[in-house]
Amino acid sequence: MKQLIKPFRTVALIGAVHLCSSVHAPGSEARLDKLGSPVIFRGDSRNAYRDPMLMCGDGCFRLFFTKVEIEPDDRVFSYTAWSKSRDLVTWTQPVKFTPRDQNLNYGSPGNIVRDGDEWVLCLQTYPRPNGERFGNETSRIWTMRSKDLET
Repeated sequence: MKQLIKPFRTVALIGAVHLCSSVHAPGSEARLDKLGSPVIFRGDSRNAYRDPMLMCGDGCFRLFFTKVEIEPDDRVFSYTAWSKSRDLVTWTQPVKFTPRDQNLNYGSPGNIVRDGDEWVLCLQTYPRPNGERFGNETSRIWTMRSKDLET
């Protein structure tokens, strides 16, 4: 059983990295042979990282993912977070950009597309206000917009 649970506690680079690194913008220092492990963030009994979505451009890689935090009272909160890297080895600390709210619990970032001068990120919510194991019937798909992919 531990083998099944372990992957959900980490964010790992997957097949998209090869494609992304072959078309990265000038200035990136990425080399796949520098990777010692595909694991970027390792979780523990109270923190989990999942649903990675990798994007490359502007000489860096941006990773968007779900960050799950279990509080001391066992309430579970999900956030969408990002990190960036120029070389696929060294990553910034995760930055959560969705609110702490069990009526929402954002996660599962999907595609990012350009719309004029903004980026549009698809993501969804997994509401668990009553301690449900999974999102309830108010789960929805959302979009968020950003001019710089960081705010």
